[in-house]
Amino acid sequence: APAALLQATTVADAVALVEPAGPQGGADPDDPLVRDPLLETATRPLPDGLANELRGLDAAVASYRTVFGPSDPLAGVVSDLVLTAAAAELTSGERRAVLGAGRAALDAQLELIAAPQRQRFTLTAREGRVQLSLTNGTDRPVDVTLELRGDRLELPEYPDGRVQVRLEPGTRQIDLLLRARSSGDAPLDLRVTSPDGRLDLGRTSVTVRTTAVSGVGLVLMGAALLFLVVWWTRTILRDRRAARGRHPAHAK
Repeated sequence: APAALLQATTVADAVALVEPAGPQGGADPDDPLVRDPLLETATRPLPDGLANELRGLDAAVASYRTVFGPSDPLAGVVSDLVLTAAAAELTSGERRAVLGAGRAALDAQLELIAAPQRQRFTLTAREGRVQLSLTNGTDRPVDVTLELRGDRLELPEYPDGRVQVRLEPGTRQIDLLLRARSSGDAPLDLRVTSPDGRLDLGRTSVTVRTTAVSGVGLVLMGAALLFLVVWWTRTILRDRRAARGRHPAHAK
């Protein structure tokens, strides 16, 4: 019978069939060739400060990917720089230079995302809509989170105060429904972050002025007007009676 071309075996058995290579290139079981890892000393513990910098930049790359997407090429390059900075062959100064370059590259892109400018809005009713401008100065879409906080303002459409926004290159108007708890000026604090909330991309504050009067205010105003009408009426009648009493035709 012809010999079988294929034979089932285990990985361990297949490895055992390979003869160890010697230093001279041929098989030499008594003196096998052993290759050391390229970065043998890479497992040495790093200084605490440098280890924290490595972890910090690695976390920044992960957050950057939530903004620009998991396949962003710059994120891949900086991730490779993090691995390079951990090589034992580098000095501390060289490692920090590598990490600094990676951080600067990420920041240069993130700084192109701009928060709304300071401005004032006026609501003529208790509820109203305002438009905030967010700018994406990069050449590709980004995902950001807009966090809004205002003690005297409510966001009926976003009760948790967080708005997930997809920004195409250029400027986008974000339409928000606001509800004022009282009339007057109310600050609204805004913060633009990465979707995971770890990267701060910009902060600002806008002022919302509400000129509408609440139901309680209307009641108080009506009561005050009624009091004034009664007071004026009584005053006018009293003055007229006093004037008639002083007129000669009414004197006895």
